[in-house]
Amino acid sequence: MIISIERECGCGAHEVAEKLSGKYALALYDKESLIERAKDTGCFDDLKDFFDEHTFNSLLYSVAKNGEIPEFGKKTFDILRTLTEDDGFLLIGRCGNYVYRKHESLVSVFLHGEVPDRIKRTMEKTGLDRWRAGKLIDEVDDRRRSFHKYYTGRQWGYAPEYDLCINTSHTGVEGAVALIEDYIRYKFEGGY
Repeated sequence: MIISIERECGCGAHEVAEKLSGKYALALYDKESLIERAKDTGCFDDLKDFFDEHTFNSLLYSVAKNGEIPEFGKKTFDILRTLTEDDGFLLIGRCGNYVYRKHESLVSVFLHGEVPDRIKRTMEKTGLDRWRAGKLIDEVDDRRRSFHKYYTGRQWGYAPEYDLCINTSHTGVEGAVALIEDYIRYKFEGGY
């Protein structure tokens, strides 16, 4: 099974991912662990901008914006697939819902939440004041939105692109984990 979690900043995605990877004994790939693997395999330089969620060429971005995936995106996704070649894993971000969309055991999730809740969580995690935490959330989400569009030609957070979209302001981390577990039971085990 592959679980892909895309997320707005401050939604508790990493906590959700840790709980799910533990429950299902899945390797957990986030930015840091992928960078480590890329350095170990010698492909870090090819993926540096991808890891930093940077879009770096306005001409190529305009092609991607029109729904076509440029060759650099295909190459990047091929390298990402080699870094995550485990039988099952959980991937945070990195366009996982798109990269693995044809994998029959993919469960793709988008986590979002109410801005005040995301600011509060970000303040607790980073120690920033309310204004700076809000600014950070806006910057990170804008970067992720552009990054996703740049590499996939698709809209980040658009519900039909995911199996589940969960508002963690309403469910909390535990509730989000429970909903994803329920979905997995229905998809792979035929329900309860």
